Amino acid sequence: MILLSLLILGAGVISVDIYTDKRDELESEKQRLELEWVEIDALFEEKETWELRANWLKQNQPSFTSTEIASQQIFNDALAENRRGITTSKHTLLPIEETEVYIQAGVALTATGDLAAIFRWIYDITRPTSFRSVRNLTVRPDQEDPTQVVTQFELLRWYAPPST
Repeated sequence: MILLSLLILGAGVISVDIYTDKRDELESEKQRLELEWVEIDALFEEKETWELRANWLKQNQPSFTSTEIASQQIFNDALAENRRGITTSKHTLLPIEETEVYIQAGVALTATGDLAAIFRWIYDITRPTSFRSVRNLTVRPDQEDPTQVVTQFELLRWYAPPST
């Protein structure tokens, strides 16, 4: 009788242990699914916003035609020919980077001039509709003329990949 009681008690303890492990596992899965549902719900609420952004991109992002044209265009963008008081030098084309969603052309350059003029020019060439951006911007005072600054940066432009 004692042996049978011990077996039943042992089976009960093991059953309770298995039950609590399974319950904890299911509770954890329930919390994960609830969190996933909240994320899906939030994304669904933002659906219209993202569709508008995607349509804007389709309408405004320039299409990639060729490496030569993209490189020449970003090189010309970096010249600052129409800007008084800004000189650019040390233009170095960066390799074209391709991803599934964009193709990036870039040029590394040095620009010298008045601080306000430099930043106005950078601001003007990086407006959202131009699909250009600046990366690795460094600004230092000019050693020869303290009223001027020397800026080094990479000017990038993103193109839509060719349609397949």
